[in-house]
Amino acid sequence: MVRAEDGSPRVAVFIDMANVFLSFAGIGTLIMVLAVSGLALRTGCLPKWTVALGLIIVVAQAIAAIGIASDATFLSAFGLIAFLTWAIWMMATGVLLYQNAPAAD
Repeated sequence: MVRAEDGSPRVAVFIDMANVFLSFAGIGTLIMVLAVSGLALRTGCLPKWTVALGLIIVVAQAIAAIGIASDATFLSAFGLIAFLTWAIWMMATGVLLYQNAPAAD
């Protein structure tokens, strides 16, 4: 079993791989939130605060994605901020869409 406190190069490789994979996963989230926020801004189907929150997620995730090409570990914090904000945004967007849904016949 490999542990972080071992200090071996293998541990550093696995930690770097995990950070790269998480950053790449965030790029998909960035694109999805940007598309939904743009649509909401254009059509008005969601309140403006959800668009603003979406843009915060996009900026934070873009900064975190820069961490792929950087050794700065503080950029990973932006990924955490983006993820937590995204979770709140997803729940709020789901509730708003459910409330605004037309009644079934």
